[in-house]
Amino acid sequence: MPQPPFPMFSPLPSRNRASAADALAVLALLLGPVVEAVSAQSPFYTGPHGPGGTWNLYQVVSVPATFTSARTAAKTRTAVSTGLPGVTSTLTGHLVQIGSQDENTFVAAAATLAPGSGNSSIWLGLNDLDAPDGPGEKGPLRIGWQWADAGDQISDGKFNAWTTGEPNNAGGVEDGVEMRTDGSWNDAHVSSTRKYVIEWELHAAGPIAGAAQYPVYYTGPYGAGGTWNLYRMVMQGENWDTARAAARAASAKSTGIAGVSAADYERLTGHLISLNTEAEHHFAWQAMAFGGLNTAGFWTGGTDRKEEGGDGMGTDPLAGWQWADEAPGRRNPVWHRFPRRPFFAAPEPNHSGGAEDVIEVTGTGLWNDTASAAATSLRRYVVEWDTELPAPVSGAARLAPMLAGTRAFTGEAGTGQWNVKGTVFPAPPPAILTNLLTALQMVNAPPPTASTVEVATPVLNNTDGGGSASTAGRSTNGLFWPRQPLANDTPGMDDNYYLVDGRTLIHCEAGQAYTINVHSDDGFYLRLTGVTEGTRAVFSKIGGLGSIDASDASAIFFVFGTSDSSTRGVFTVSATGLYQV
Repeated sequence: MPQPPFPMFSPLPSRNRASAADALAVLALLLGPVVEAVSAQSPFYTGPHGPGGTWNLYQVVSVPATFTSARTAAKTRTAVSTGLPGVTSTLTGHLVQIGSQDENTFVAAAATLAPGSGNSSIWLGLNDLDAPDGPGEKGPLRIGWQWADAGDQISDGKFNAWTTGEPNNAGGVEDGVEMRTDGSWNDAHVSSTRKYVIEWELHAAGPIAGAAQYPVYYTGPYGAGGTWNLYRMVMQGENWDTARAAARAASAKSTGIAGVSAADYERLTGHLISLNTEAEHHFAWQAMAFGGLNTAGFWTGGTDRKEEGGDGMGTDPLAGWQWADEAPGRRNPVWHRFPRRPFFAAPEPNHSGGAEDVIEVTGTGLWNDTASAAATSLRRYVVEWDTELPAPVSGAARLAPMLAGTRAFTGEAGTGQWNVKGTVFPAPPPAILTNLLTALQMVNAPPPTASTVEVATPVLNNTDGGGSASTAGRSTNGLFWPRQPLANDTPGMDDNYYLVDGRTLIHCEAGQAYTINVHSDDGFYLRLTGVTEGTRAVFSKIGGLGSIDASDASAIFFVFGTSDSSTRGVFTVSATGLYQV
């Protein structure tokens, strides 16, 4: 959904700030829908979902197809044809078969993240065309469903993720199964078109080289005293009580993670995540946001139910909130450790309807109180185990930096000058993935159909002249003068699909606090890097809609589209000198 792009940058008043000549701004700014590299191939993913934790290969195909066409394509696609390094097997694929909650979460996230895949449903291999009962013969026990070309039938005791009321064989013609964006399953007409996932059961001893991973389990230093806890990201939507029960029933040992394999961890059960610090909030939202991409939010353990020690939705909406199921001695009020009021979106919490008794983190990273009992209150969720280990939990993932390496520019950045690259992309395909992650992947590798121009400019304050009555006002908006057209702007055209990548230098002094204010339409990513080896900048506080990168404290970002990201970050530097923005 194109929005009027108003990217502008100005330092906010702080205890100190860079000079006007040092013009503060963003490293990579996503403006409007961005087109992923044009390719007939979708990215490949690998996950330990084969027998005994062996690794299989998956491909998300972003071109929609009917169930029959997707099945045929999967059966005729060999692993070696993927071109991945080291894959020599001539094994053919099949539509993905889901055998566990972890694999369901993995496939849901991979399907969402794959370039060009968009936030739409995908075909699974499950169907009842092949079942002995025949098409459409589904009874109350959900019998007759079979995995295409893999042979296994769904039966009592085997994993499934049917959404409420499904399968229902609406119209008597629903013989295929789709996975929705929240990871839940629904039966659908096989003549409908969906994206799909191919699986090759390679059963490799380790990850497949060249394929991406979407971790289900993470570890982060958010336990008592900075110790390391274990987290599980669950993409299948459940109501709060169901999610809480699942978390409490799961022992750390049952995860299969190497670092918690000792017998003692059988007694350590999980709980819905408690966000006791801003850093933990950023970590959890960052891990879940890339799997959700501005769809449903996720549950936390926050509640104000009386039986949990809360005030039962009393007269003060802010009072009585607690983290459910925390270990003894750590049952803190929701904002006990926050240096400022937490991330509730105004005017939340508000106990709307007198029934909002639990806390979700929304797709934009803000908190909201909502009703746990509502049948429609289905959310993803995060399970936390208070392992409190002195080092990262072995076998669990750590968040990787969102942007690795440096960017290639022709000109040299200097104080008082920006080097800016403007990349314009062709009109997007019907189904397009629009997110910051996609943009960052293309910073150094835009598709050949894109056009890139590099310019030098004293400020980064871009506007688009537009090309229609609905966008004519874009060229008159700005926080300060001079307003500038987009680099690589097409005069008179409404440039919806472009990426701005810029850099400059600022002089900062040790012992001072600086504030950067970023305004943008849609997402942005900003990182500060010391020019002198060994120097670094660290963001300590964040305001507005953005977040501190949980894997890189020298960066702040905002993932999703909005009329104004309006993010303020406070940082300090380790030594006086020049820093690249």
